[in-house]
Amino acid sequence: MRSRIADWSYLNTTSKNSLYYNRYVQDESFVIDSSLVKELQEKEFLDKVRAYNRGKDNHEKVRVFGMDYPWSKTQHVSSSLYLFDFITDMNKTVRVPEVDRLAVLIVNERLTEAIAYLSHNIALRLVRCSIMTNLFV
Repeated sequence: MRSRIADWSYLNTTSKNSLYYNRYVQDESFVIDSSLVKELQEKEFLDKVRAYNRGKDNHEKVRVFGMDYPWSKTQHVSSSLYLFDFITDMNKTVRVPEVDRLAVLIVNERLTEAIAYLSHNIALRLVRCSIMTNLFV
């Protein structure tokens, strides 16, 4: 019999925070900013998920997803802003200009260009291994 955390769990958080939460539970080396986790119970839950994920293959890991009611013009604008903030934050120390360019394309709702840029830029492909693949693992 396999042990499991739950089929579904609920955290009352923003989509933006869920990106950081997912990175935290997927990546042992990632240190989450304590200001993002307001409740002790939330932190304890994330630590349990992280422990559960330790040593598991990607297809076995628990992931954290978020959903928001859009507060800005459209849902796409809200999502674009969340992705922009997350990508630029993850790129603070690495400082790869191509990653910043991708974030700008996303926040300006030029998503088709962003996908093409991500697909065809060799420098981004290298960075994707260290930054981008951990966004949604």
